[in-house]
Amino acid sequence: MRIPVSCVINDAADAQHANQACAELMTLLSASYPDHRFTNAPSNDIPALAIFVRNANESELGVLIEWTTLTGQKITGHPMSVVTMDTKLNPSRRQSLYRRLLAETPMPKSD
Repeated sequence: MRIPVSCVINDAADAQHANQACAELMTLLSASYPDHRFTNAPSNDIPALAIFVRNANESELGVLIEWTTLTGQKITGHPMSVVTMDTKLNPSRRQSLYRRLLAETPMPKSD
């Protein structure tokens, strides 16, 4: 099943880091749900996914996701973030955040 994904970037987020987060999350989605095809193409189709990047820079990343089910119901996860004080945010920390995000707000069943 094709699932369109939109990446909504808050004005406070650095665009480069926010786009990187969206791309990394899309890669994890594809690996986590191999029977689905996630496309970076915002649309009114359902089901769908919106990734909201609330903040993003070298040391901080905050995101939340919102699924729209086949019936049009919206399932919004809790905002999650990771902050490092003395180093840059590394790929491992970002991946950990994405896995936590998907574990707490998994893709709804399409039954």
